Amino acid sequence: MLFSLTKPNFPNAAIGIESDRVSAIALSRTRSSYSIKQAATIALPPNVIEPSFLEVNITDPLEFRASLEAAVQSSGLMNQKRWSIALPSNSARSAILTLEAEPAAKQETEEILDWKAEQTFGAPASQLRISRHKISPNREGRPRYFATAISLGVIDEYETMFENLGWKAG
Repeated sequence: MLFSLTKPNFPNAAIGIESDRVSAIALSRTRSSYSIKQAATIALPPNVIEPSFLEVNITDPLEFRASLEAAVQSSGLMNQKRWSIALPSNSARSAILTLEAEPAAKQETEEILDWKAEQTFGAPASQLRISRHKISPNREGRPRYFATAISLGVIDEYETMFENLGWKAG
């Protein structure tokens, strides 16, 4: 896990969204480093985005779309269709899930992880998109997973907006 955090696979272009701004950036890569090729940040008017884990995030879709388009235009990335998107920090949650022991069957592992995710994130697993990555065991040798969750309703808001713009978001 540490390698993926310290040596991430940088995208060619990314959008960053927070409650008060939208940023668009493209990186250029040399053999051993990255540099900013193009970038822009646009301030969002108040109450356009209200980051929340379970509630509606995009409170003004028209203004949000206009701000996204303005950031992309200001950065000179109008022809970009594939984006890495960073959603507001309050719209998703992350946790380390620890199991008492490694279950014998994969199905049992999935059920236990779903139950632990529900207890940790406060919503049924069926209403969440959960990403899990196995990490090193804890000191007692118990299996651990790094999990990130976002509500299906919240992610649908953003994905619908990106699809309407003709973007493929990741």
